[in-house]
Amino acid sequence: MRVVEGDELAQNLKSASFDKSMRMPYAKYAQELFESKQLEHVCQMLRKRSIKLSNVENMAAVTTVHKAKGFEYDHCAVHSDLLSPEDSQEKNVSFVAFTRHKKSLVVMMPKPA
Repeated sequence: MRVVEGDELAQNLKSASFDKSMRMPYAKYAQELFESKQLEHVCQMLRKRSIKLSNVENMAAVTTVHKAKGFEYDHCAVHSDLLSPEDSQEKNVSFVAFTRHKKSLVVMMPKPA
């Protein structure tokens, strides 16, 4: 049974906050959290949670694309960073992200400056 570990999500988010190359899909989001001094708060909330993906029914869940592989959901939202993969590894991640939905897919775009 797959479990999304809050500790792992928190560590990935922290790592993304140091990704100046912006190659990680959520690097910009993590850096915005860091700059607004909210990163540690969000990481603390993530550490308190682990989700068994097989038990997520009729409720929202947040997961990494890697953890979502092999699962399908009625509705999914992905960040627009995944629209422009730069290499084959990013193309594979984007493919997984864009094929997890059964009914609807929302692409989240950053608010224009």
